[in-house]
Amino acid sequence: MYRKLHYWLPCSFLAFILIFSAVPAHSGFIEDLVAENAPKKKKVLPYERVAVTYPQEALVNPFAPALKKALEFFTPLEGNVLSVQGDVMEVSLAEGKTAIEGMRMGLFRKGEPFLHPVTKQIIVQSETSIGMAEVTATGQGSATLRLIEGEVAAGDVVRITSGRLRALFYQHESVDWDVAEEYFFWLKDSGRFAIAETPPGNASDEEIAEIARGWDATVAVVIRSVGTPVEPRLQQTLMWVNDSKVFSAEETLIKAEELTTLKLGKEYFAPDRNNPTITFKVPFTATLIASGDIDGDGEQEILLADGSSVHFMSAGASLVPAFKSRDEVVLKGEIGQVPVWLETADLDHDGADEVLLTALRGRMAISSIYDFRDGKFTLLWEGQGFIRAIGKTVYIQPSDPDGGFMGSPSPLDWQGGSQAGAYKHISIPDGLDIYNFAILKERGQPLRFATFNSQRKLAMLSASGQELWASQDPYNPFNRSYLRDTLAEENEEETWVLNDRLVGIGEGIYTFRRISYNNNINAKGLGHSETLFMGIFPSSEGIRENILIKKMRGSSIDFTIAGNKLYVLAESFIPNPMNIFKGKKIFSSKLTVYLLGGKKQ
Repeated sequence: MYRKLHYWLPCSFLAFILIFSAVPAHSGFIEDLVAENAPKKKKVLPYERVAVTYPQEALVNPFAPALKKALEFFTPLEGNVLSVQGDVMEVSLAEGKTAIEGMRMGLFRKGEPFLHPVTKQIIVQSETSIGMAEVTATGQGSATLRLIEGEVAAGDVVRITSGRLRALFYQHESVDWDVAEEYFFWLKDSGRFAIAETPPGNASDEEIAEIARGWDATVAVVIRSVGTPVEPRLQQTLMWVNDSKVFSAEETLIKAEELTTLKLGKEYFAPDRNNPTITFKVPFTATLIASGDIDGDGEQEILLADGSSVHFMSAGASLVPAFKSRDEVVLKGEIGQVPVWLETADLDHDGADEVLLTALRGRMAISSIYDFRDGKFTLLWEGQGFIRAIGKTVYIQPSDPDGGFMGSPSPLDWQGGSQAGAYKHISIPDGLDIYNFAILKERGQPLRFATFNSQRKLAMLSASGQELWASQDPYNPFNRSYLRDTLAEENEEETWVLNDRLVGIGEGIYTFRRISYNNNINAKGLGHSETLFMGIFPSSEGIRENILIKKMRGSSIDFTIAGNKLYVLAESFIPNPMNIFKGKKIFSSKLTVYLLGGKKQ
């Protein structure tokens, strides 16, 4: 027994040393070690909620009148046909409710009921859809409707169902892209519509209706810009698709200060913004994070890349697999590939986001675009190079066979010509790699490009590549480094790097800023004492830098913004030795959620 212990203890100690010697130096390991070893009240299980504090602040909706008008025509409503004369019918409405002129209601005829064999009670009442009618006059608890299609008789049922309505969102070229995008998400987040969209244009109502029919939509939501530059207004037109009839036109005054809940900076974050809303323990080592509505149900899924796999999660009170399927849906790539970029974008305008993934297979970058339909993923495109969605256009940069980037980013015709000309292509400054910039949009100003420069500072460039501004202090972007094949000596290695993610939303840029242990020297490799989440905004004085969140984990490696939540992915460098015996990776990850508050009404 003594000899067994004498042998086991030194080996265990050696294994412990080897494990901790592999921990990267960049990541605030000391802070994580202290946090992990602090007294715990209970064991935290995978996907378990740790802490919840939800600030109660309401977001200002600058499109409230237009949104209210769009929703009130589709309020769930039911009634019974009392009498019919020609194509006109009198209807009583349930619960004394009131219809709106211009509403269209489905007509249904009841069939034979299915009765319980013993009690003879009605189990199911069958119905058949027989037509459509439009409200022409209304009163409290009653309405007059005109038959649009089909047939009707006394005793039939009229109804506006509670299910999501298929709608086409059409943006005229006159509408500012950011304004249209903001209203699009307000409509989508209402949960009432399953929305398809098209590129901006200047089509007529008849042409828009024809496009909508191709999407099997019931209604078209068309927005145009009216008014003056001093008093800009958004005009919303609602149109029935089957006969191109416009049934509502609403104008809304646009107040620039209310647009984009993130772009005004720290006032849009929760007052107690240093405290996370919730923290999840992820039972695998995730390296990248993204978010998107993958299945088109109006809910945001969280994507976590783990080696050759991408996991799809739903983050509510707990972190659980998404899509409500019995088995977890996982997007599997080739064994041994290393993911370097993950994002989502609705590239085909069907209301569901596609997944864009770039991974290294050896030294070569291979990119893929996937679509999720009928409970499984379909590969839409795959090829060599690094890809990224900028607006509604996919860009690609060639991959050097020896490792890293080469050439410049350019638009990718991934659909065989259908993308060409759909959206304006931007001119990216020379020397910028595809993942090392974000676009700063400011009303009335040319595009500027945020990037990390050679001094590890955040800089703003013009479209010609001229540096217009640089931060006073370095941002020290976390470098993920990868080997490059060279002709150097065997004991020398050359690498290429990827910096922290830069995200442009509205008139803001969002990214991490990492404070080195000694900020007065080039501290690369010495680790970070603190990680901050920054918002960078244009102002009358130039560029304003706001610290939006402090006290983040030094090991934070990636983030995504979904709706009013910020999701931060961090490495956990406290190993679980038991995973060695289970054949699993010894390190896991942590996902921290911060609630983005809103301006008070």
